[in-house]
Amino acid sequence: MILIVLAAFVLPGPVSARTSQGPPLLLTHVAFGHGDAAIYRAACGEQALIDAGRGAADEVLAVLREQGDLHIDIVSPSHADADHLGDIVDVARTSGVTVGTFVDGFSSPSDHDTATYRDYHAHTRARPHQVVDIGDRVTLCPGHRHEVTFEVLSVGYDGTAVNDLPVDEANDKGIVWQVTVAGTDIDGRPFTVFTGGDINGVDHSPRADVEGALVAAYGNRLASHHVKVTHHGSFFSNTPAWRVATVLPDATVAIPAGSNAYGHPAPIVVDEYADHVGADRVFQTQHGDGHPGEGSPADGNIVVEAAIDGWTTTGTSSGRTASGPRQDPSTPPQPHDEWIVSASGRVSFVPFADPTSGSIAVSQARWPDPAAVDTVVVAASDDFADALSGTALSGAGPLLLVPPHDDGSWADVQHEIDRLVGEDGTVYVLGGPAAVPF
Repeated sequence: MILIVLAAFVLPGPVSARTSQGPPLLLTHVAFGHGDAAIYRAACGEQALIDAGRGAADEVLAVLREQGDLHIDIVSPSHADADHLGDIVDVARTSGVTVGTFVDGFSSPSDHDTATYRDYHAHTRARPHQVVDIGDRVTLCPGHRHEVTFEVLSVGYDGTAVNDLPVDEANDKGIVWQVTVAGTDIDGRPFTVFTGGDINGVDHSPRADVEGALVAAYGNRLASHHVKVTHHGSFFSNTPAWRVATVLPDATVAIPAGSNAYGHPAPIVVDEYADHVGADRVFQTQHGDGHPGEGSPADGNIVVEAAIDGWTTTGTSSGRTASGPRQDPSTPPQPHDEWIVSASGRVSFVPFADPTSGSIAVSQARWPDPAAVDTVVVAASDDFADALSGTALSGAGPLLLVPPHDDGSWADVQHEIDRLVGEDGTVYVLGGPAAVPF
């Protein structure tokens, strides 16, 4: 269902003349700290702003002014968290800025209990806005030979996301967009961008496996030439199945993340994307707390320019560039060992009902021979910060997760430790007895 509400008057149009001479798509992931903000500029000059997290306003406005146009045709927050929605109203209220339509998935003023969200809701409901559902589309330059189409693949503010998956968390309710550019042809596909907000890839309350539901619903249709990673490179997103489904072997990858308290991006996730497409094709706006490359320059604004038969991605601060498609594509790299759970080196998926049994199952599948293990890391299953930071200690060995109260699984964890290292190996217990009391 699409609900369109028109205000009593319409704000004036663009302050500068639009041009039809631009590239089919110019996409800028704006560097501003921790959060998302992306500006899509189509060939005819129409623009969309997808997210503008808290602290992004000045940098977003700088890009718009550099492009010579303060009219934004579509403004859309993926979801209600401040690192995506926080500065949208500040941008919209800036002198000289005009907005065509606000587009979101919010169904009521009570969808999110923050002053920032309430301000956004009040501001947008008095202006042209569109509430979208799965399958809806909005466009830049409609009818142009390089029309840019944004299609909603998932949104869940009615309580269900794609494939009728129940969702409770704000991240999982957010809009997932796939963006296609007409009049482009790259190995038989139109140029395609995938941007999935902060959706999760695990089914552990309150998180829901929206990534898995998307893969089940759309399959190979998700494959894209440029991908913004989900949830800033979170360990709870960006699963192997997700990466294989969404990221073409010669894609470029953007990680919008700065310093934060959540360990984003997780080093293993950065490594996984680098292994999938090559490290030279993975770009990061700033170094997050989890990023291993602190000594190398961050990429700053990440600019993707699509052409009729290819694209180029550039880090404006680092000067790095990567183009596609590859002229002589090599064999796609193999997944990183941390995701490999079979001794043969093939990726398999281990079903489990809870983090503790899952960590044991992965350990047993990945390290059937205990002689290959020299270290075990143990962390609380309800404290992801300890678990994320502790992965650097694991070396050749697993991370085992322990619940705060014994549900019968403490003995299982102890048996797995005994199997792997006995009394001779090293066991790191993160947080001490207060966190891991078994």
